[in-house]
Formats: sequence, structure tokens, C-alpha cells
Amino acid sequence: MAHPALSFTDHRPWVLPERPWVLEMNWDDLLFLHWPVSAAALQERLPRGLEVDTFDGAAWVGVVPFFMRMRFRGLPPLPGGHRFPELNLRSYVRHGDR
Repeated sequence: MAHPALSFTDHRPWVLPERPWVLEMNWDDLLFLHWPVSAAALQERLPRGLEVDTFDGAAWVGVVPFFMRMRFRGLPPLPGGHRFPELNLRSYVRHGDR
């Protein structure tokens, strides 16, 4: 059964999936680091169709180190493979109205 908070979807432009979840993923021990960068310099590196999203006139690049925990529905965690380090390098972009 889904958490009651998931029934509030007015703010979402898309519907929730109707099928049950297959994979549980948790992020532990996160650190969010962000730096302002030139929007023009970042735009040059984006695929066609994406546009840099800015805040106060700057684009932002983030580095997020964390540990990922995961397991498949109905199964116990896989020994030695259910918790591992991950590093995300991200920026913020728009595509059309999203």
C-alpha cells in the first residue's frame, strides 16, 4: 500500500505509476556541494534541446557523494552488492516547460 502522501498529485504534471515498485533505493550519508558557474560556458556543453536553468543569473554545478542501498522487491539485500558509494555530478537544466 502506498503512503498517503503520494495521493497528493495536483502539483505534478504527470501521473504516478500504476504498477508496484520493483527496486528500493536509499541514499545515505549525503553531502550536497554547489558552485556557481557561467551559464554560457555550461550551455556549450549541453545536448541540443536542453537549456541551462539559472538562479540569480548563475548556473550551478553540484557534486553529491553518498552511499546507495538497494534491494529488489520481495528479496533480501544481495550480499556485498546492496550498499556501495556513488558520486553524482549534476547541473540544472530545462527542456521545454520541464
